Amino acid sequence: MDADTVLDDRDVPDYRALFVIDMKDYSKARSVEMPSLREDFDALLAAAFARSGLAREWSDPEYYSDTGDGVILGLPIRRMARLVDPFVENLNRLLERYEKQRLASAPPIRARVSVHVGPLPEVYRGAPINEVCRFVNSDAARRGVVRAAEYGSFTALLLSDEAHRVVVRDGRTERLTEKHFLRVEAEVPDKGFSEVAWLHVPGVTPSVLAEPDAPPPSDASSGPAGSPPRPPSTPRAGAAPKYQIGSVGNVVEHMEGSQTSYQRFGAE
Repeated sequence: MDADTVLDDRDVPDYRALFVIDMKDYSKARSVEMPSLREDFDALLAAAFARSGLAREWSDPEYYSDTGDGVILGLPIRRMARLVDPFVENLNRLLERYEKQRLASAPPIRARVSVHVGPLPEVYRGAPINEVCRFVNSDAARRGVVRAAEYGSFTALLLSDEAHRVVVRDGRTERLTEKHFLRVEAEVPDKGFSEVAWLHVPGVTPSVLAEPDAPPPSDASSGPAGSPPRPPSTPRAGAAPKYQIGSVGNVVEHMEGSQTSYQRFGAE
């Protein structure tokens, strides 16, 4: 073997884009619901990847790991920007449509997404894989998806500082800019993990994301003291007919022809 090709542990591997997504409260679904719920989720992901110019990366990724309630993907770094914009917006719109059409007995789907970048060998073993999983399981990501639910959104994105710098600060996004992200500390206390990260929830401004969590009310149906009870959410007039879980194709079909408008979700 040529001396120049001898592997050396000191050599820095190629940088790779890392993506992880988890369904909120998947473990709380009934066992009989889990297979069809996950099937729906995968179909929605496939549609969101395709709409974001990442169909091949979904169908034939460099790295794929099923986590039960989600997936970990490894992609060429040159494709990383699309994981941030437009993917998150596309997924959020699909999940919004899904929510309007699902039966009341079917579990809702909300998701935490993290994107990271780092040096990894072809076997995809190394600290960056652990880190992207820490980001998606951090307190910041979990608070983000809770805040998303409070404001009628369905996806929370947490970018590592490295990914934010390469994609957002360097201007590789289509619509998102720095003003759409909140700087947070991503912490997983029992793992000793604490890193700067950037939180984005479609339709929720950073100033709202920065608000402290309200204490839980004594009555789950009530708002703050002195305010009227919050009415249950209902589908909009004219929404597509409800469908049984497992019929996610209806969601994708009805998305055709719908206009994409980031402003519709409250971005400035």
